[in-house]
Amino acid sequence: PGLPPNVARLAAIRNAVWSAMPARVEAPLHGIGIGKGSAVGTARIVQHPDEIDRLADGDILLSIATTTAFNAVFPLLAGVVTQQGGLLSHAAILSRELELPAVVGVTDLFDGVRDGDVIEVDAAAGAVRVVSRAD
Repeated sequence: PGLPPNVARLAAIRNAVWSAMPARVEAPLHGIGIGKGSAVGTARIVQHPDEIDRLADGDILLSIATTTAFNAVFPLLAGVVTQQGGLLSHAAILSRELELPAVVGVTDLFDGVRDGDVIEVDAAAGAVRVVSRAD
């Protein structure tokens, strides 16, 4: 036998809501926010300056730290996230100069974000959140 009409309607609503929810909600990663605003883009992990050719317009750079060797690509970026660094680190200074949202000192960065993930960098909250995972 089927469900009573009212119960069937509630079950259909519940199923619609559950199917619209993300499969897994991940907690954001935290560090020191630099600048203001936020950005959403594709995470590109670049550990060495020789790999900067992987970056495209609108990407978000993820690195252990940055040096002057990264200066040329900063204008292409939507945001910057580093595992190391503080308020006076290279990434922080250049992000402020170019008005890029950045989060530095995210110690668990590479445990939480993979290359190709779509992420949000929220400078005001000092947070990095995975929006969607790369396949």
